[in-house]
Amino acid sequence: MLYQVNKEMVHTQVDETTLSAFNPKTGDVYFFDAQGIEILRLLGKPCSLEGLLLELCEVYEASIDAIKIDVEEFLAEAIENKIVVELPS
Repeated sequence: MLYQVNKEMVHTQVDETTLSAFNPKTGDVYFFDAQGIEILRLLGKPCSLEGLLLELCEVYEASIDAIKIDVEEFLAEAIENKIVVELPS
């Protein structure tokens, strides 16, 4: 499975550490901190979970085991809120 930021969402950099994502279809607004911003930046192009984890491990100098659960939870919530979409591999 590949993941990518939903191109229908409107993203606005609120300040140096906060990003908002607005869903024009529902009127919902979501806010992201620095880690969420980094994940969404990496998902600007289609990316597998494994690829995303490897990129994040490099950025944060962490092991896959240390970040996998948090990234999976972030993706599940982002997909549920239509911030990220699943693409066929």
